Amino acid sequence: MRHAARAALLCLAVSTLAAADPAPGFGVRSPSILTVENLFGSLELNQKTGDEDRSSSLTQRYVPGSGLTQLGYHRVISPQVTLGANALVVRAKTDGSDATTFAALRPRIGYALPLSSAFGVWLRGGVLVAHRRAGDSRATALSAGVDALVTVTPAPHFGLFGGLLFESPLWGRAKREGRDSEKFELTSTGLTVGLLVDF
Repeated sequence: MRHAARAALLCLAVSTLAAADPAPGFGVRSPSILTVENLFGSLELNQKTGDEDRSSSLTQRYVPGSGLTQLGYHRVISPQVTLGANALVVRAKTDGSDATTFAALRPRIGYALPLSSAFGVWLRGGVLVAHRRAGDSRATALSAGVDALVTVTPAPHFGLFGGLLFESPLWGRAKREGRDSEKFELTSTGLTVGLLVDF
């Protein structure tokens, strides 16, 4: 009799716990997602121009106000599948040099896997379309990219995400006034942290 009572109490406890957290997780809870990306983090950016393998490497640190923050909008198009893009436009000028404008668009299709109402995994893949202009030179690049992100939403509809990103070159051309165009490749790897709001 005691064993039957204990089993009944155990079943009741499990059902109570399951009912205590009925809220669906990220990717299921809401159809629209707004993101503020690259609030914090680091990006290793490698550029290669021409067939002579003229390359340069740059490490960028993400901090609020750095001008490298991206805004994104993603839509849940079917259960846990997202479709959207991030965008960035930066214009910078230093003394004695031409102003540099950099614009980037990152279309992404993703898969959001909620582990609970507060934690999840967001895997995204797509392309990077980037354009840089400085004085009489301009460059355009196309890269394939993947993002492996963890989402933390301690409050419903609001939270943080962070993880790794990698982009590998597919195509690119660079052109300077009065010269022939040449190959241009853009590769990036990094760590990013941002904010998200789903609604």
